[in-house]
Amino acid sequence: MNLIAAGAVDVALPDCGRRRLVEGDFFGEMALLSREPRSATGTATVTTDLLIIDAVEFLRLCERVPDMREKVEAVA
Repeated sequence: MNLIAAGAVDVALPDCGRRRLVEGDFFGEMALLSREPRSATGTATVTTDLLIIDAVEFLRLCERVPDMREKVEAVA
């Protein structure tokens, strides 16, 4: 999962077209939650800083913040 710390990313979704994501938004959560290959492609439109959270880190975070998974699922 990628969290945008600064900048902007255009995300192309197979069913929904393109969306512009900005600081504070995230993408890649569906692949993380479903454990399936990603279905979207992100392209930075300006200089962008991303925080990358892999599956192991996400599970650890969910242990420390019990409602984290539900919050990510609600946005997904």
